[in-house]
Amino acid sequence: MTRLISLGVILGLVVIFGLLSLRVMSTFLLPLLLAAMLVVIFGPMYRALRQKLGVQEWFAAGLTTGFVLIIVLVPLALLVVRAGGDAVAMVKSPTGIRLDPTVLSGLIETVNETTGLELTADEINTNLKKMAEDV
Repeated sequence: MTRLISLGVILGLVVIFGLLSLRVMSTFLLPLLLAAMLVVIFGPMYRALRQKLGVQEWFAAGLTTGFVLIIVLVPLALLVVRAGGDAVAMVKSPTGIRLDPTVLSGLIETVNETTGLELTADEINTNLKKMAEDV
């Protein structure tokens, strides 16, 4: 009987520590998944570079990394710069940020229910106008 109890305690501790480890690792799971996807996508390019150029592994890996940076990060950076420019232009426009009152009231209700705050549409519009003037 004591063996069953000790086995149950050990299994319980293993489950608890496993769940805690999963919680800690959960922040790393998405980057790991994206890295695995990039390996699957660009692995054939690495192998082709290594075979056709007849270079060492580290050189082919460096070339592949450079291509990945150019193919993935440059368009992403351009997209972020464009979105930032559009956001600044929208805030600086004469009309400012305009939200549909029905959509805004729905958002305010959701935020108030979720957070327990008591926001109003007038407060939000006033704060948005102040933020637009500061930019």
